[in-house]
Amino acid sequence: MTRLKIVRSTLVILLLASSVCMAQTVVLVDPSVVESPTVGEDLKVSIKISQGNNIAGYQFTLEFDGTALEYVTIINADFLPAGAFAIPPKVNGDKVTLAATSLTGGTNGDGTLAKATFKVLKKSDSTLKLSGVKLSDPDATAITSKTVDGKIASELAAIITKRPFGGKSLKLNAKITTAGAPVTALRAVSQDAGIAKAGTFIEYQVKFSNLSVLKVGGVYVHTADGKVIGPSDIAQGMRLQADEDGGWVHSRLSLTPVAGKQIAAITVGTKVDSAPAGLFSMLVDNIQLTNGNKMLQPIWLSSANAGDPVSAEPYGDLVGVESLDLDVSDDVKIAVEPKNKVITIWGKIKNFK
Repeated sequence: MTRLKIVRSTLVILLLASSVCMAQTVVLVDPSVVESPTVGEDLKVSIKISQGNNIAGYQFTLEFDGTALEYVTIINADFLPAGAFAIPPKVNGDKVTLAATSLTGGTNGDGTLAKATFKVLKKSDSTLKLSGVKLSDPDATAITSKTVDGKIASELAAIITKRPFGGKSLKLNAKITTAGAPVTALRAVSQDAGIAKAGTFIEYQVKFSNLSVLKVGGVYVHTADGKVIGPSDIAQGMRLQADEDGGWVHSRLSLTPVAGKQIAAITVGTKVDSAPAGLFSMLVDNIQLTNGNKMLQPIWLSSANAGDPVSAEPYGDLVGVESLDLDVSDDVKIAVEPKNKVITIWGKIKNFK
C-alpha cells in the first residue's frame, strides 16, 4: 500500500488549471512518476514547460531526498531562444537552484527548460519537488504558472486487469430522452489533470446493466484545447479483456493521439452521436494511468477511493439526457424480473419515469 499511496499523491497525467477550457503554463518534472534505477545507476529527469507564452527567463529550485539520491548535474536545455545563458547552479544540501535568461526574445509552446542527473543511493519512494518557480517575459514581467512535482517509486504497482465481482464501484445512470439524437452525459473523476504522454494509457474495467439501452461508454480524456478521446473514438487503441465471472471488461485507452496536450479532465459516462431512448446504466472501476506494463498513477480505484466524495455536477453540458447520477454503489446482482430470471448487472437501478 505504501507504493500505491506515493503514486496516488500526484497525477501523472499532473494537476493543472482550474478551468475546463483554459490552458495554463505548467512547469513540471518529467517523468512525473518513475521507477527507481538500481543503486549506483543514474536517474535522469527533465524540467519541462507546457503552454509557455513569450518565456524569456526562468528560475526554479529542485528539492530531492538526499538519502536516496546524490546530485550530479543540472543544465539549461533548449527551450529558451538560441544564445540564452544560465547562471551556474547553486547547490544547498538537498536543493539545487537553476536560473537562465535570453536577451533575444521569448519562446512559446512546450519544451524542456533543464535536464538533471542524480546518482541512486537507495531504492526508495521519494519526491522531486519544484519550488520557487519564476517565469518572465522579455520585459522581465512575471508570468504565472502551475508546478507539478515528480515521484520516484521503489517499485511500480502492477496494472489491475481483473475486477472481482462484489464490492463498490462508480455507478452512473442517465435517462436518454430522444431516440437517434446525440448524447453527452459525463462526470469528472479527475479534473484539471495533466500532460498526456505517448506510449501511456488509461486502463479501467467497465460493465453495463442488462437494462441499459446503450452499451457504449467508459472513460474519456478531455484536453485543454477541446479534443476528446474515449470508447467511441477510432484512435482509442483499446485492449478488451472480458471477465466472465463478474461481467466486467478490461479496457485500455491510448493517450498517444493527444501526446503533449494538457488534460483538462478525465471523465466517466458516454458521448455518442446517436443513441436509443431509455436508461443508460454503467459501472466503472480501477481507472489507472499505465505505461502498458505497470501502473503509473491510480486515478479511481474502489480499493482506495470508495469512501471519497464523487463529482456533484456534470462535466460540461448534458446533451440528450433528462438526468444524470453518479455515485459509489455495491456491485450486487439481483433479479428484477424473477418470472423470466432476467438478471441485472447490479442492484438498486433507479426508476425513470
